[in-house]
Amino acid sequence: MMTKKAKMAEYMAKMEKPVSDSNYRVRGYIRISSESVGQDEKRQISGFLDFEKAHPNFTEVKHYLEKSTARGGYVRKKFNDMMSDAKANKFDLLWVEQPSRLARNTREGLNAVHELVEAGIHVYIDKFRRVFDPSNDMDKMNLAFALIMAECENDWNSRNTKKSMKVKADMLKEWAKENGLMNIRGNNAQFCDM
Repeated sequence: MMTKKAKMAEYMAKMEKPVSDSNYRVRGYIRISSESVGQDEKRQISGFLDFEKAHPNFTEVKHYLEKSTARGGYVRKKFNDMMSDAKANKFDLLWVEQPSRLARNTREGLNAVHELVEAGIHVYIDKFRRVFDPSNDMDKMNLAFALIMAECENDWNSRNTKKSMKVKADMLKEWAKENGLMNIRGNNAQFCDM
């Protein structure tokens, strides 16, 4: 069993070889969390295919496609499959469009990238146009900053959605009062006190 230090030394030795010269087994992780603007799977797949075309020596090029929703309770099956495959040494390089595809939470994103690196996987972040280098201060800062921005954006969207829903509910309640409809139960749509 290799120590973490030995694994990192092996990883850093591989980092010296350019990605374009490598016969890596490559996987792409593509995640869309909604059908909103900017969450188009075709754009991410196209980016991954362009990356593959630019590196003809790659072998075993495949991708994981995860479609999730904001409704909660969703288990990231493809993400878990990808992480298991990484730990089982089934591929060498993971392509992601941007760090937020791995997680919408800073801690989970950093943990995922570091688990991949510790498993010997090179993480290519298309937004940065490079393989993440855990010994490079700018790479670490860019990764952390991108994940912090994604988490803040997610939190902001969540707060605004809740605020918007409350405003709409208050407007509907006021309209119901004005129109004498306050005795309707919304949960089972039965009329009462008529």
